[in-house]
Amino acid sequence: MEGTHLLLSVLVLLASHSLANVNGDTDVSSSGGTTTTYIVFMDLAAMPAAHPSPAHWHAAHLQSLSIDPARHLLYSYSVAAHGFAAALLPHHLPLLRDSPGVLQVVPDTVFQLHTTRTPEFLGLLSPAYQPAIHNLDAASHDVVIGVLDTGVWPESPSFAGGDLPPPPAHWKGVCEVGVDFPASACGRKLVGARSFSR
Repeated sequence: MEGTHLLLSVLVLLASHSLANVNGDTDVSSSGGTTTTYIVFMDLAAMPAAHPSPAHWHAAHLQSLSIDPARHLLYSYSVAAHGFAAALLPHHLPLLRDSPGVLQVVPDTVFQLHTTRTPEFLGLLSPAYQPAIHNLDAASHDVVIGVLDTGVWPESPSFAGGDLPPPPAHWKGVCEVGVDFPASACGRKLVGARSFSR
């Protein structure tokens, strides 16, 4: 009887250890595959009216393909783009690509910045561009601007609060603790921050 109890305890311990390791960027599924993060762009016009929000639709869409949204869905996007980020297994890709409402499935890629000084990098400070800078109406026609938010470095002297007053009482933001970002990183100039790392 004692041997059966010990064997049962070991099996429960192994099962709980296996369940504790099912989430993460390098998730290994029961079929032995490893997940990779993808951005799935959706056609908002294809969202059925029964869904109260795009996030609800994204989760339901994954569920309809037998992909567990609680395990695979990372983020839902509905402002600058419509879609979601998900940690997917290789066999999920054709299911998503062939399903209605999906425009594109793109692997998440990390890009390195070329510069943090765009005018110099683009050559906009050269004499050839000086007339355009003085005529901003003409210079701003047919211009595409991209913003890449790479986060914040709170240790920078530019974030020193100095003599600034505290945030106004109507400020509703938060200073969210994140990876290598303690609440003490916020102050009188950097008054709020959100963490988006998963």
